[in-house]
Amino acid sequence: MAGGNLLGTWQERLRDAPAGAAMDKLSTMVSVALGASSIAKERVKDDLLSYFPRAQDLGLKTAPQVLDLIYNFDKMPNWSVTYATPNTIAPFFSPSVLAFAAHRLGNPLEYGEAHRRILRYAMPKWAEVPFYKPSAARRAIPYMWQNLDWRPVREHVAGRLEFSESFDGSAIQEALTLVERGEGTARQEILLQRFLWESTFDAYLDDVTRAAEACERDLAVASTGRTLRA
Repeated sequence: MAGGNLLGTWQERLRDAPAGAAMDKLSTMVSVALGASSIAKERVKDDLLSYFPRAQDLGLKTAPQVLDLIYNFDKMPNWSVTYATPNTIAPFFSPSVLAFAAHRLGNPLEYGEAHRRILRYAMPKWAEVPFYKPSAARRAIPYMWQNLDWRPVREHVAGRLEFSESFDGSAIQEALTLVERGEGTARQEILLQRFLWESTFDAYLDDVTRAAEACERDLAVASTGRTLRA
């Protein structure tokens, strides 16, 4: 991978750079993240820096090696399954996939070719159908604020600006303002999508907590005959 999965075009610039260059580049990317709060940025930087001693212990000396370490042990498990833990083997790390990857070292496939090979075997008629790459020009609804349910979505976002540690409320409000002026772009859409993912998941966790507390009270009544205070 040589860091390409994390940095794209920056892969070539860092190909022969020392390990520290990887941490410098990633820290810069975090610093300029649109809409992220200062607390979130500091936490992410701390997480990234925690990989540097591990890289040294493993004898990794180049930027691409460090980037691959971070990709495989941080992004990949959490990207592939939401419940990943150190004891969870992600599907992308199954023995067959790892063996396939090992055989491709030094001889990488064109991007997407591994997927197409699987399709040729499993569903031949789909093999040559291009993979969907969403863009405003190719979508039926170019941007999320052009959906009919945008107004309640906007109200949800505006009503939760003060409750997120991960996002800068003023940056979210600025994005909403640009949208209302007809100046919203893909950058604002990505920011609002990320904010919505977190806020709606937090609301789901609140629902789970309330359900768990209600269940605990019901069990207490059933087992002891006494009612717990809410």
